[in-house]
Amino acid sequence: MPKYSDLIDTYRSIAEKGLVRAQYKEKSIVEIPKTFLKKCGIKSDCVNKELLDALDKENIIFIIIDAVGFSIFARYILRKDTFSELLRESSYIDMLTSTIPSTTVTALTSLYTGEYPGEHGIIGYKMYVPEVGAVINVLSYSPIICSERECLKNAGMKVSLFLNESTIFNKLKEADVSSYVLTYEGHIGSVFTSKISEGAQVIGDISLIDAITLIPRLIRRNRKTLIYTYIGTIDSLSHRYGPYSQHVRLGVETVFFLVKSLIKKAKRKNANIVITADHGQIKIRNENVYYFTELCNNPKISWIVPPFGEKRFAYLFIGDEDKKIYYKECLDGKFMVWKSSRLLDENFFGPIRNRKDILSRIGDTVIIGLENNLLVYPYRNDDLKFELKGHHGGLSPEEMIVPLIVF
Repeated sequence: MPKYSDLIDTYRSIAEKGLVRAQYKEKSIVEIPKTFLKKCGIKSDCVNKELLDALDKENIIFIIIDAVGFSIFARYILRKDTFSELLRESSYIDMLTSTIPSTTVTALTSLYTGEYPGEHGIIGYKMYVPEVGAVINVLSYSPIICSERECLKNAGMKVSLFLNESTIFNKLKEADVSSYVLTYEGHIGSVFTSKISEGAQVIGDISLIDAITLIPRLIRRNRKTLIYTYIGTIDSLSHRYGPYSQHVRLGVETVFFLVKSLIKKAKRKNANIVITADHGQIKIRNENVYYFTELCNNPKISWIVPPFGEKRFAYLFIGDEDKKIYYKECLDGKFMVWKSSRLLDENFFGPIRNRKDILSRIGDTVIIGLENNLLVYPYRNDDLKFELKGHHGGLSPEEMIVPLIVF
């Protein structure tokens, strides 16, 4: 296992190079579920061999901490004497990359299905769905201009946002492995949660303490068990107060103190604890927030579908290739403007299940935030009240590089 200082030095050298690409098939978070399948005796490619070697117990407890990138983990855990005893109990610590875009809906879908973004097709929080002819909020399963949740479901529309057919939990069920998904009880019943958790027994928790307390009780005797636990608290704190705030520090410390209390119970249950994050966050100031309608107030700029996706990784349909020069002129130095097909060719989304389907969801043009900049296109009045101090979705090291810890 590399020394912590070596890991931190490696992270610094990566950070100095600027934007980070996802290390698909090698060292991305997508290989984690593939490795779990392999551990459970199910055929799987592109496994993380170091992780597989570290999984020396029969059962697995997998904890996903939303928004705890490696920079946060290093600052509040690796460098702190308070957690040195806890870290000595780990069998493996490493760095992985998130998905592209570095956002929860894309990363969680990969972690729950074992598929790359180009395979499962969930490529952003706001996603254009041609079958609906509208930009959809993936988490609420509603057109972005609709304030109600599950609008499409309530309207009786049967639109599949997912290009994949299965989750890892369905595969585990066939192999007689018990699987559970612990998530905040308010998420249960949503189309998104139901789809990515298909095949597992879903259990709602009311708090972080509730989730950590429930975990050991779910492991059965004489049967392999995989437990997924999603913790969203840090992401909420980081958005509101910033990733390097006191709120985030206390939140991260609390999570790892609770993990410490779980380790002995996990050993008695013959279980490994695996911890990672879906993505990290960067610090945002008012001067980093650009409103598309103000920045690109040019009569020559038009579109078929306005910007959607992420504020640091936006898609749009402009139709006419010649218009791209005008976008580059107004966004120069703050954002990069790429042709969507180039991103597919350069493996930004990993292997592609259906190129035509993916291009129909990401348009013909992609806008990627440089430094800490983000682009706001106001679909609703709420979008004009942007006061968040932390954000993600882009390609910075803070957003893209996450920790992996095994106990």
